[in-house]
Amino acid sequence: DSANGFLNAIGTYPAGWPVRMVWEHDGQQISRTIELDRLPAKLPPRLASAFKTDEIVTRAAAEAAASQPVEPMPPGNESSSSIARVQAATVQLYGAAIGRESGYATGVIVSPDGYVLTVVSLVLEARRLRAVTSDGRVWRCEVVHRDERRQLALLKLAAYPENVDTAASLRDQTAPARWEPPQLPDEAAGQTGDAILVIGNPFKVAQGAESLSVMRGIVAGRCTLDATAGTQEVAYRGEVLLLDVVTSNPGSAGSPVVDLAGRWVGLVGEIVTSRLTNTHLNYAYPAAEIRVFLDEARPTSTSTAPAGRLEEVFAGPGYHGVRLSRFAYRRALPFVRSVVAGSPAAKAGLKSDDLIISANGVAIAQSSVFEELCERLRAGDELSLTVKRGDVLLPVRFTLTEMPK
Repeated sequence: DSANGFLNAIGTYPAGWPVRMVWEHDGQQISRTIELDRLPAKLPPRLASAFKTDEIVTRAAAEAAASQPVEPMPPGNESSSSIARVQAATVQLYGAAIGRESGYATGVIVSPDGYVLTVVSLVLEARRLRAVTSDGRVWRCEVVHRDERRQLALLKLAAYPENVDTAASLRDQTAPARWEPPQLPDEAAGQTGDAILVIGNPFKVAQGAESLSVMRGIVAGRCTLDATAGTQEVAYRGEVLLLDVVTSNPGSAGSPVVDLAGRWVGLVGEIVTSRLTNTHLNYAYPAAEIRVFLDEARPTSTSTAPAGRLEEVFAGPGYHGVRLSRFAYRRALPFVRSVVAGSPAAKAGLKSDDLIISANGVAIAQSSVFEELCERLRAGDELSLTVKRGDVLLPVRFTLTEMPK
């Protein structure tokens, strides 16, 4: 589907391997078997004469394999049906990307009408957030609920896909999609030593209708999360499952963790660094946290304005100490011009020339959006920012105070 997908596929084969290719030229499809060459790197003559090249070794192995009788495919493993069931309820997410942050993640469909659970990340800040389901259909989706403490988010798929099958009957095209979500996790699931499967899209291996990656491991233990993301402390300090499988990689955030029978155990979190070991953690939110989040999520509540008493409406906005640049061509980008010394923003580490990407889960495409959002906040409310400083994305979190006199 893309140049990257082509290179990823070719890169999995060694030099000398025969690959069947189909391409189009002058309106005609051409099919050929191509023997791959090695990358253009030359060995010194002395080494080249002493050792067989990779393609010679590979060609000999391919010829030997071709002379052997073809054996029937082995039967599927005991988890194959469970994997297929979970794959059907897992989606690829594509959204915002900037700097070193990837623009893709994973999510789990949690209701028949298309609500999706994932983790809070930069991906969700995109104006055109997309989800790709296991059948290759592309759905526009929106964030309907965020939990800044747990860093979990609930999305809603659109009623109809963007790439509708126009060859299908009108009834099929207009029928709203229905999904079969996995059963909500049991709070007793995920005990130390339990075998698990992690199903997700690390490194954007899957695209379209391709199957997601499956990794097998065990639950290595449980602990209280004490970690950082970049330079900021992670807000969630609850219990997590430690996994004996490498999930700390781009695209895995939001992947479902299930047992060998396909029962839901947990959800892989964002990439974080342990403050105890100073290494990336392979971890997942346990069943108890997922259940509480889904119970609290209210799809109809998308407002960022905090609920409060009537007198708070007249109290005036809270104080942050951020002054944005007014220089603009068509629209003022939310660059920080200056930060007042001693203000909440200054104490949290916000600096001049930082570019504000999001605030309290809202994508900030221009200064006016940031100002409108801040006018709804009062003293005591939290302002959670994602900012770009150079090529690095940083979270900045602080509490607003009373406006100074």
